[in-house]
Amino acid sequence: MSDRDALLAAIIAHPDDDTPRLMYADWLDEHAPDATPSPAAGPSARAEYIRVQCRLAQHPFDYPDYPELLEREQDLADWLKAHTPEKESRPNVPEAFDWFGSFDSIADDGSEHAAYRRGFPWVVEYGEWDDEPDDNIATITKNLPAVFARSTVRALDLEDAYGSEIAGIMAHPCVSGLRGFYLGDVDYNDEADALGVIATSEHLTGLRHLRLDTSVDTGSLKKLAKATHLNTLESFAFDFPSTAELKVLGAARWFRNLRSLRLWMDDRDALKVLAELPPMPNLVALSFRGSTAPTATAMRRFAASDSFPQLARLEFESVRLGPDLVALLAAGTWPLRHLRFDSVPVKKGGAEALAGAAFAPTLRVLELIHCEITAGGVAALANSEALAGLRHLHLPTNPIGAGGLLALVRSKHLRELRSLHLSNCNMTNAPLDAATLLNFLAALELPELRHLKLDRLPVCIRGARALAANGTFANLTRLGLSECGLREAGARAVVESGAFPNLTWVNLSENAAGKGVSKLADPRTFPRLGYADVSRNRVPKSPLWRLAKRPGVEV
Repeated sequence: MSDRDALLAAIIAHPDDDTPRLMYADWLDEHAPDATPSPAAGPSARAEYIRVQCRLAQHPFDYPDYPELLEREQDLADWLKAHTPEKESRPNVPEAFDWFGSFDSIADDGSEHAAYRRGFPWVVEYGEWDDEPDDNIATITKNLPAVFARSTVRALDLEDAYGSEIAGIMAHPCVSGLRGFYLGDVDYNDEADALGVIATSEHLTGLRHLRLDTSVDTGSLKKLAKATHLNTLESFAFDFPSTAELKVLGAARWFRNLRSLRLWMDDRDALKVLAELPPMPNLVALSFRGSTAPTATAMRRFAASDSFPQLARLEFESVRLGPDLVALLAAGTWPLRHLRFDSVPVKKGGAEALAGAAFAPTLRVLELIHCEITAGGVAALANSEALAGLRHLHLPTNPIGAGGLLALVRSKHLRELRSLHLSNCNMTNAPLDAATLLNFLAALELPELRHLKLDRLPVCIRGARALAANGTFANLTRLGLSECGLREAGARAVVESGAFPNLTWVNLSENAAGKGVSKLADPRTFPRLGYADVSRNRVPKSPLWRLAKRPGVEV
């Protein structure tokens, strides 16, 4: 057996230990350096990807380089997807299971449900359901041991199964190798059968990650709460528990020991109930999704709670938190490093509250996606000295207007930003024109910037030239310019200027660029490139054919 094969065998044999993975990364650096330029800081992109993902799996929110780890994971994943042969990126699993992942199948919501985890394939699916439940049980239980013996996969995703099938699988000794189990939409309303066995199976003692995207009756939930074999659980995701059911879960020892929790909830008092549960001293990541506005009392109680002393990542998606509720949330004293709002009406008042939040000084990543934030809200963030530690600021799909861009240019406190997302901010109630973008791109000074997304903003030809001429963008590794009106001259300014030597990802789609993207076919253009989208650009046939031959280029 070769050294490489021995290291891979050790990784498979010791799925919970990072040591053989890191040893393999060292071996790759020494014996298998990248054959072409890559974004890796060392000899091997694959080696660095392993190290980065191992660190991210530890929830390293407190680490000073946490934002950079997020960037590196994306950059390395894009390059590896383009430059790694398929046989080396796919797990060696039986044909009974489906693998739909790739290096860039990365969870952006802080969850554990990603195709790759800790540097290697993590999850497979079973989707070819036979009409006979017993046949499905037999197929899965027969082939799952081979998954564990031949690959690094340790998670199983099952959707649209019968409860009896889940029960039969979970009762089988083969599931002792599972570290992650994701269950979605149990058919025929027999979830109780599935949950009953999950709650009692003696073979799930090694489970680390559990997601239940299905309805669960109170009786089954009580059984789950009493489970004595789930004490190794680190993350748990659950759909629509009532406040009473949440209290039942809160009594469970395994629940109180969680590090990551994601809840879909449509109860206005859910935050209050969660805040009044026994302390969860290990919880570092908390995600809420739903469509109901919490009561002011619930938000006030949640913000005042000391039940989550280590909370570092907090997310609200589609929850109707208006400015008043965001202001109440801003009183929380958690040591937050990463705050994410998606489709939440934060508006100007909420942004102002966040700018002065008790946790603002510790924030490193702030994502406010589709949050109705106007120029005044951006100005509040940009002028906040408390937010000087921010490294990622994402404001896509917000009507920030010319005033918002000007506030970012003038900010004295955001000069250390590494990632700025402003896509889709050209909105009817706050339109942006080409002159505004030109001034913005010519004046912006963010020397540490690595990721910039300006999709669907009127960058146009002169803006593209300003982008290439402004040295603040020289270190970019990721650039989004889809539907920016570049035309051929603007595309040439980006592609041929030599101003972006470190780009690994670029989106130039739908710009009527024509021959302006032709030089991308030359591997000397963006030599570290992992992904480029030049589709829908009316590129002539000859350069289009050459572009299609370059790894990672989508035409």
